[in-house]
Amino acid sequence: MQKYSIRIFVVSLFILTGFASCEITDENDYPDSDFRDSFLGTWKCTESEARSYQFVYQVNIRKDASNSSRVLLDNFGFIGFDEKPPYGVVAGSTITIPQQQVCDDNSITVSGFGIQVNANTMNWEYQLIIGGDKNDYTAVFEK
Repeated sequence: MQKYSIRIFVVSLFILTGFASCEITDENDYPDSDFRDSFLGTWKCTESEARSYQFVYQVNIRKDASNSSRVLLDNFGFIGFDEKPPYGVVAGSTITIPQQQVCDDNSITVSGFGIQVNANTMNWEYQLIIGGDKNDYTAVFEK
């Protein structure tokens, strides 16, 4: 019986030592990190439509203060900086724009996604529906 108690004690000691060596981290260990940060800023958008024209304009990406996983894309699709912008959901290196109506009068429907290639480049594929006309676009965003 005494041998059995010693074995239980030794096994328990190993288990407790193993738990004590594990480090528990908390999100608050890195308070300044925000996974959206690498997407933020002003980007030069070079947009191409299926009919093979190119158009260059600026897009500003900023944090959505009301949702910690979203960004707002001002002037996306060249809708204007003073219009209601689309939001995008950030996951890893991708911004996904779920289908939504933009502009103050909800006159444009947008959806698509962008993939960050590196700190200064993103590749985009998206669709705009304006007045019932659907157009597919690709774009490169560069800082």
